[in-house]
Amino acid sequence: LWYKDDKFGSNVKDEEGFPGFALVNKATGLALKHASGATQLVQLEPFKANEFDKSLIWSEGKVIDNEGYRAIRMANDIHLNMDAYLGDRPQVQDGNEIGLWEWNSGNNQIWKISPHWHEKHGGHKFGEGRSDCHGDDCPYSSSHTHHSYHSGHASNLSKEPTVKICCKADPKLNLSVRFDKVVLAKADPYDEHQHWFKDDKFGSNVKDEEGFPGFALVNKATGLALKHACGATQPVQLACFNSNDLSLMWSESKVIDNEGYRRIRMFNNIHLNMDVYLGDHPDIQDGNKIVLWEWKNGDNQIWKISSH
Repeated sequence: LWYKDDKFGSNVKDEEGFPGFALVNKATGLALKHASGATQLVQLEPFKANEFDKSLIWSEGKVIDNEGYRAIRMANDIHLNMDAYLGDRPQVQDGNEIGLWEWNSGNNQIWKISPHWHEKHGGHKFGEGRSDCHGDDCPYSSSHTHHSYHSGHASNLSKEPTVKICCKADPKLNLSVRFDKVVLAKADPYDEHQHWFKDDKFGSNVKDEEGFPGFALVNKATGLALKHACGATQPVQLACFNSNDLSLMWSESKVIDNEGYRRIRMFNNIHLNMDVYLGDHPDIQDGNKIVLWEWKNGDNQIWKISSH
């Protein structure tokens, strides 16, 4: 589900005169952002309603066929169109990535934006009756939004203090969310993407095989919870908080060293640990993605959760 925010359309038009709009995802509150260039993937970024960001503004072209499909393109460069990347496959399928591409007259480049049935038949209209709006800067998403939809108790997390999560390999980098991915970022106490709620409400009932309590980690900026990767060596994920979802539960090990660092691992498989993926680089750096890995006794596998 997406919100089509066209309030800038009266002032922002593409070179053909079509109005600009933003597309904001209902589940995450993140807006669709232009790719960095042709053949690159579109991105996601937090949406601030009162701040005009041209990289979040799109336009539709004229109707292409008799079914109402149109090109969706960057409002400030209509030659780059939203494109379902096919790779070596001849057909679009579930999971295809979305990029920007020059116009090739392909069906994978034309789109239709239409209301969901629920929105047309008694559901909330855009901007009306939404209990999850919390100020002009975040009309569609906040930590309140996702928790209140998925767990009665979790809406209270917003009243709790947040924590930061750093890795021993470089304590000046914190666990963060960037473009809907979990990465390390240069420590910034004012960046809410680096603030996490540690929800240990279920710890008395959910314990790992060593007896350590389970907990969830919910990002303050996005309201999304840290989710297990689909397997070893794969990136950890983000998902809307649901107290019945065990794939959102983590545990900490015993203290590894005299500085208080511990392993953070899947509570139901303590052999897979949160790990900063180094790739071909020997040192941790801003932007490293976070994966699950078997224990290798590395500083890139031990973490400290502490108050901001």
